[in-house]
Amino acid sequence: MDWVKGAAIGRGKSGAVHLAFRRGFSPEIFAVKSSPLSSAAVLKREESILAELQGCRQIISCFGHDITAGSAYNLFLEYADGGSISSAIAAGTSMPELNVRRYLRSILLGVNHIHAMGYVHCDIKPENILVSGGEAKIADFNLAMRSSEKIVEEIRGTPMYMAPESVARNEYEAAADIWAVGCTVVEMVSGRKPWQNIDLVSENGIWALLLRIGSGDAVPEIPPEMSEEGKDFLRRCLVRDPGRRWTAEMLLSHPFITSVSETGAGEEEATKSGESSVIPTASPISVLGYSFPSDPLSPTKEELMDPFGFRSDEEAARERIRELGSKQRPVWLSCSSEEGWISVREGSSSCQQ
Repeated sequence: MDWVKGAAIGRGKSGAVHLAFRRGFSPEIFAVKSSPLSSAAVLKREESILAELQGCRQIISCFGHDITAGSAYNLFLEYADGGSISSAIAAGTSMPELNVRRYLRSILLGVNHIHAMGYVHCDIKPENILVSGGEAKIADFNLAMRSSEKIVEEIRGTPMYMAPESVARNEYEAAADIWAVGCTVVEMVSGRKPWQNIDLVSENGIWALLLRIGSGDAVPEIPPEMSEEGKDFLRRCLVRDPGRRWTAEMLLSHPFITSVSETGAGEEEATKSGESSVIPTASPISVLGYSFPSDPLSPTKEELMDPFGFRSDEEAARERIRELGSKQRPVWLSCSSEEGWISVREGSSSCQQ
């Protein structure tokens, strides 16, 4: 099986995500997340988890993998042409509440399925919520784990969206995902991060944020512009005691969600009131919320010289501290390829048609 790798459309912790194409396969356009075979354990684990979670359309689909002659492990994923929630609320723009309700219902359906299958996502945030066909889909299961699994890492997730019990007691249960959902809603409605006045560039700023989350009584501020139903919804999510936090199943029955039907009643109301029900992003947008180059299937020279998307140790370490607050340093690799499209020849493939 031959497939063609196009431009990079995002960069994950385990490597780059590219647009890809293969003729005669459904879907013909998809996303591929690549990593050197020697460090592909994270991608293999993500593939295994996605296989267990299949059957829920609110979770990004996985189509298997391919191992190329260049010793790259390529994970085939559903391409979300609507971009990420993060890209929709970039530059401080907010989302109409009717849109928030509609996408939130999809998010909760996905989260509920994850929890019902015994998993915790551990990294729910706007960057990991993609949009395709007018519906939100949960992506990036790099940090997902069994709810009964015990971990030794100090940090698991993105600090801005971590629950108090995760920071203070290293607890990662289903309730932690619900806290992250609440933080995500705050950002969708206000266009601002759930915690304000935080220096996310320095390591000291990250630890100050973790201290603020893990101790005291503070919770993210509920946007004053929200409806009373919306404010009540957030009060059910942003409870410091995880035992008092509502579950995804309970939240699906909250009036903030039930007032918008799956078939788009909210969209109809938004149209009547003059609001657009479509997320205000350019199209197409990447699966990770980064804008495409002018020709998404034509990789740039820089991308071709670094197809795995790895950066320098110094830059990568700074980014990891900023986004994850983790002390772990990844393994970096640089490699090159010829300029132009990258044709990937048949290797060992488990792609499911």
